[in-house]
Order: sequence, then structure tokens, then C-alpha cells
Amino acid sequence: MHPFASNLKNLNTADLHENYKNLHQKTFMTNNEHVLSQMYMLLEDYKEEIHKRNQEIKNEIPDLDLDNLIKVK
Repeated sequence: MHPFASNLKNLNTADLHENYKNLHQKTFMTNNEHVLSQMYMLLEDYKEEIHKRNQEIKNEIPDLDLDNLIKVK
């Protein structure tokens, strides 16, 4: 986790995506390699949190049992 990043768990999902989008857009505004590397580290933190939340949602949805959906005689 980036040392200056706020706790991303406190953000709701919409704000998380919005912050990621805004930060990503700002990466095109600088050519400073040091600033870009810090921004990319923050973007990775955002991506990890988004991925973790997507996995949690996926785990909450029960697997579809195709055997019960398709009746073969």
C-alpha cells in the first residue's frame, strides 16, 4: 500500500471507481517519472481494492448448477 494513501476500505465503491478514474486521467498531465511512479503505485492500490470487492461480490452469488437448469431426457 502506498504510504500516503488513505484507507480505501472507507470509500464506497462509486467513490473508489471515481477516484481511480480521476487519478488515471492525471497521469497524462505530467512527464515527471518520480511523480508518475507514485501515481502508478496509488493506482495499483485502487486496482487491488476494486478487485477484492469484485471477488467478494462474486463469492456472494451462488454458483449456477447447470444440471438443474437443463433437463435432458
